[in-house]
Amino acid sequence: MSAGDARGLRAVPRPALLIGFVGVVPFVAGALAMVVGSPVVAINAYLQLMHYAAAALAFAGAAHWGLAVAAAARGGKVSWRWYAAGAAPALVGWLALGLVGPVLKVLVLALGYFAVFMFDLRAVSAGLAPSWHKALRKPLTLIVLGSLGVVGVAVLRAGGSGVPG
Repeated sequence: MSAGDARGLRAVPRPALLIGFVGVVPFVAGALAMVVGSPVVAINAYLQLMHYAAAALAFAGAAHWGLAVAAAARGGKVSWRWYAAGAAPALVGWLALGLVGPVLKVLVLALGYFAVFMFDLRAVSAGLAPSWHKALRKPLTLIVLGSLGVVGVAVLRAGGSGVPG
């Protein structure tokens, strides 16, 4: 995280900052459990993390639905894309959970988080989200993507089975 990001984080309301960072704890804990845990712990961590990641992705997308509704309530003309940006992440999470391959599941979730972050940036530049939103979402997204990357590597090292050995 750069010095500019740290300054930006000071502008984030304390509840959003604290709850945001608490929300990524399961990603870090799950990735860590997969790397250092026994095979049983690793399997459980993987399964729990995939479900949490899908739910949290839906939550991150729902913020965009809320931004669109709030803009419309203020009389703004809101493109259907903003509503789609709010609903699509839940569908992506659902799709990921239905995939059989553990590596593909992780990849689809990671792509979903990247896409939501791109919409986060657009929402700030369009004035739909407060300027501090970018400062908050950037480190949270990096932590999530980093954790999912660790999980993906652990799964690949296990031969794609999801069980580190």
